[in-house]
Amino acid sequence: MEWDPQTDGFGGEPEVWADETEGFCKQTTGFCDWRNAARGCGALDPERPGSAFLPAMISEKDRAAGGNEPAIEQAAPTRRDPAAGRFIVLEGIDGAGTTSQRERLLAWLSGRGIKAHATAEPSTGPIGKLIRSFLSAAAAPLEPRAMALLFAADRRDHLQREILPLVAQGTVVLCDRYVLSSLAYQTVAGVPREVVAQANAEIRRPDLTLFFSLPVAVAAQRRAERASEVEIYDADSFQGRVAAAYEREAKALRDAGEPIAFIDAGGTREQVEAALRAALTPLLP
Repeated sequence: MEWDPQTDGFGGEPEVWADETEGFCKQTTGFCDWRNAARGCGALDPERPGSAFLPAMISEKDRAAGGNEPAIEQAAPTRRDPAAGRFIVLEGIDGAGTTSQRERLLAWLSGRGIKAHATAEPSTGPIGKLIRSFLSAAAAPLEPRAMALLFAADRRDHLQREILPLVAQGTVVLCDRYVLSSLAYQTVAGVPREVVAQANAEIRRPDLTLFFSLPVAVAAQRRAERASEVEIYDADSFQGRVAAAYEREAKALRDAGEPIAFIDAGGTREQVEAALRAALTPLLP
């Protein structure tokens, strides 16, 4: 699929965004309630292409009312101010390769003379460190809803402490995991989706989400081959449910016209890296 300069996307009709301001509803004055903002800018209107305010945050009831079914077409990234940085998110189940490919992208961007920075969630901030202490299978378990709220709190702190200042300075920030991971992992852990969605409402959307699609069995084999501490989410049965939830949420983003690229993570490292570069290049300054 080739980049089409006439449409500023990968062929087809031009992308229509719900906003052009930093990922927030342009019919409001910044942060706002996610459901009211969605309705206010037509995000729940399935006939309006690309209109969505955090579409992954729309409740199952709202989705049913709006008739949003996953679209076949892949949403394309949109070029933005060349002087601004970019916020790129890599998502996928454990073993999908997001961390290793993030580092390869970082080296590639740096080699092109582009300011780039790699980060991850949980973050290295105070809340992120607390979360990591609970992720060990040897740790005393934390109530799932409390864990979901910690992830949301860390995400907000991560944005203000690290991500947004760097983007404002013109840096391409590569983040391993973001909101989709919470919608997948925390809901499978038993937290109502609405709770996770509301806890993560009103935050900055990524300029592009790179979703690593990989069969559960392949990811399980990769996890088994690496030497790392066992974590609470590592069980194959749990990862299988997470993979299904991840796929569902990623398709909802695509259906809503959000900038997301589906990456076949089952190929060689070189093949996956090439696909990532192709998806990211249109957004680069």
